[in-house]
Amino acid sequence: MKLATYTTGTQSKLGIVHSNDEKIFDVQAAAKRSGADGSYFGSMLSLIDAGEAALDEAHRLFDAASTDEQLSTSLSSIHLQSPLPDPRHMRDGM
Repeated sequence: MKLATYTTGTQSKLGIVHSNDEKIFDVQAAAKRSGADGSYFGSMLSLIDAGEAALDEAHRLFDAASTDEQLSTSLSSIHLQSPLPDPRHMRDGM
């Protein structure tokens, strides 16, 4: 599973890249639609902090709704960001 941070308009989102790297799946929108707690899908840091259970939930959501065209967007219509755009710490190797 390839995770990515991307923007549509002014909002940053967490997504799963799929369909031969042509589409991105909106994990938080899928969570909201299913009634799940999607708070840990707000950013890559939130997902990391939530741990293995959140990653398993992302897998489950993707498996259940990956064919829903309303939850996926073409990569050509979004802006990919750094996977972790706002890291807590930055190391320079010095």
